[in-house]
Amino acid sequence: MADVDQPNDSVLTRVLSSGVDWFGREYTRQLRRSLGLDYGRRDDWVSEVGFDGDGVPDDVYFDVILAAIDEASDDETLLWCIADGPVDHLVGRDWERWGPRFHSERSAPSVDLMFRVMQESLRSEGHDCGWWDDHCFGPRQTRKFTSKLERQRAHRRHR
Repeated sequence: MADVDQPNDSVLTRVLSSGVDWFGREYTRQLRRSLGLDYGRRDDWVSEVGFDGDGVPDDVYFDVILAAIDEASDDETLLWCIADGPVDHLVGRDWERWGPRFHSERSAPSVDLMFRVMQESLRSEGHDCGWWDDHCFGPRQTRKFTSKLERQRAHRRHR
C-alpha cells in the first residue's frame, strides 16, 4: 500500500491543472449524480481521488474538501457524504492536525452545517465522540490524544 502522505506526481499535476477549486466542486457534482440527485457524466478519477485524496498532499486535499463542502451548500445528504468520506479520510491521517483545522472553518455556513449533520446522525447511532464533536476536537476540546496508538483505539471505538 502506498504511503498516503506521499503525493503522486501525475495525480497531483492533474488536480492542480484542473484547479483545486474546480476539482473539489466537481467531486460534489459527481457525488450528486451518483446519488441520483442529478444526471450527467461521471469522471471516475475525480470520484476516486476526491474520495480518499490518494496522490494529493494533505494541504491540497484539505482545500479540495473545502471546495466540495462549499459546492454542497445546504444539501445535508451531500454534506454527510463528504464528511463521512473525504473529511473522515483526511482527519484519520492526523487527528490533531486536521480535526482542529476543520473546526476552524466552521464560520462558513456549509462547514458548520456539515458538523451539525454529523453530530445529529452519529449521536443518534450512539456515537459520542469523534472529529465532528465539539467536545472532542472543537474549540472547547476536553481531551488530547497523546499517542498514535491511543488515537487509533479512540477512532475504532467511536466509528
